[in-house]
Amino acid sequence: MHKRRFTPSPAMVVSLIALFVALGGTSYAAITNLPPNSVGTPQLQNSAVTGPKLHNHSVTAAKIHALGPAKVVGASGAPAYHGSWGAPIPNDEGVSFYKDPWGIVHLQGDADNSSGAATGTIFKLPVGYRPAGVIEFAAFAGPGGSGDLAYIMVTSNGEVDEVIPQQFVGLSGITFRAGL
Repeated sequence: MHKRRFTPSPAMVVSLIALFVALGGTSYAAITNLPPNSVGTPQLQNSAVTGPKLHNHSVTAAKIHALGPAKVVGASGAPAYHGSWGAPIPNDEGVSFYKDPWGIVHLQGDADNSSGAATGTIFKLPVGYRPAGVIEFAAFAGPGGSGDLAYIMVTSNGEVDEVIPQQFVGLSGITFRAGL
């Protein structure tokens, strides 16, 4: 009886070589670290990085604030309070705002108007922090922390207005996308 020897075809040889080259390159990439900051915006396609793809806590408020501190209303170089609005107690930060890397504006802090008329513009956001149109929010309000509601309106010209009369307004938690 004659034994038959296996002879691979040229296509089989080429495909095996391609397989070993591909596995070798993948193995090399898996054990080689990329240099720091070697992947940036030009290398990423739109929607390539989404929230579910990020490791838990890889983007935190602390990292967002590292881009720059919040602007404190009434401080040097920041917008001023309008009318009789001000910080609730002396040495309190009062109202502040910042914009995160995704263009979302965040308002935080409290404003007090116990010394004057309780409606009107609290302060005016600078260009770049304003919404594209008028947006409205419900906020915590009331004298002495009584737990009432305030109606806050942010306009496209940057005015942050209180519409329902209250002596105290909490703006923390108000967020919106900055208009272009």
